Amino acid sequence: MIHCCMLEYLTCATIEYLSPTLFELLGRPGETSLFVLKWDGTIAGLPDAERVLVHASPNIACSRAELAEVCGRLGHLAFYDDMLLGRDGELKPLILGPVVQQFFESVGRREETKGRRRRQ
Repeated sequence: MIHCCMLEYLTCATIEYLSPTLFELLGRPGETSLFVLKWDGTIAGLPDAERVLVHASPNIACSRAELAEVCGRLGHLAFYDDMLLGRDGELKPLILGPVVQQFFESVGRREETKGRRRRQ
């Protein structure tokens, strides 16, 4: 299960419309599903116990550069529409798909490891 932080007023349908690449990856057989975490748009409101996708809306309460730095440190993947928010705070078009796929694989491996630890 992949968690996605998004502002209170956004819905999964909105993100699906704005980020078709992300939802195409989510919809593939065998891919994980998306669980929405309502987010207040602040750095303090980001989870730090798990890696998540973060929708980098223009209405967040920090700069994109701040968000990029914190997401990089926490292992989150920030995106806006079908663009990746790079570590420099700039939006990077056309690379969201491969980066999201790597993120899903990374989070999936981490979840498998946690599951094995619980069973042992």
